[in-house]
Amino acid sequence: MELTQSLVRELLDYDPETGALTWRMRDQKWFASTRARNAWNNRFAERITATAQDTNGYLLVGVFGRKYRTHRLIWLWMMGAWPTDQIDHLNHDRADNRWRNLRLVTPAENGKNQSIRITNTSGAMGVWWDRQRNSWQAYIDASGRRIHLGRYITKTDAIIARKAAERAHGYHENHGAAQ
Repeated sequence: MELTQSLVRELLDYDPETGALTWRMRDQKWFASTRARNAWNNRFAERITATAQDTNGYLLVGVFGRKYRTHRLIWLWMMGAWPTDQIDHLNHDRADNRWRNLRLVTPAENGKNQSIRITNTSGAMGVWWDRQRNSWQAYIDASGRRIHLGRYITKTDAIIARKAAERAHGYHENHGAAQ
């Protein structure tokens, strides 16, 4: 069954302020018996839909036997169409589906608002210690290429250069923040 905005709104309620997606009471037309309807409504109606996460940490909702990422259903619920690109969680919390935390972005724009990776050893995106040159290095990816920002005596100077480059290339202010 193809999910549309009207169908999603019939099945689900969304609170844009809290990000909560809950099941609505279902009409008899969805069930073979009144008993089945009552059992479903008693168990699920007005309760949070997403109880599981995928391997990337996104909340999942099962609708008619198919799993959907919650934030994508919310986009359909709010905008009336499936998202045409990626949805970015501005604060990097993939379980935070408040409307003000979601935005439609291209993959390139989404890449400009990433959490710092757990493998990062410097504590700053695009900054690392070069043992051969005994200096801190800084780089940024912009316009599809890697740009070397220089070598620095202190890590602080390398971070300052990286942050300036992020501003110049339109990176989101949360880029590099921990999740």
